[in-house]
Amino acid sequence: MTIQDIISILGIPTIVVALIYIGKKLQVLNTLATDLKSVRNRFIVIEARVNELDEIKKAQ
Repeated sequence: MTIQDIISILGIPTIVVALIYIGKKLQVLNTLATDLKSVRNRFIVIEARVNELDEIKKAQ
C-alpha cells in the first residue's frame, strides 16, 4: 500500500462526510433565514401599530 492509496482511501469518505456536514449546516442556515424573515415581518407589523398609536395619541 502506497501513501497515495492511503490518501485515496481516507480522502473519499472524508469528502463525503464533509459534504454531508456542509449540507446540514446549509439546511440550518436556510431554516434560520426563514425564521429571521418571519421575525422581521412581525417587527414591521409591530412598528406600524406603534406608529399608528403614536399618531392617535398626538391627535388627541
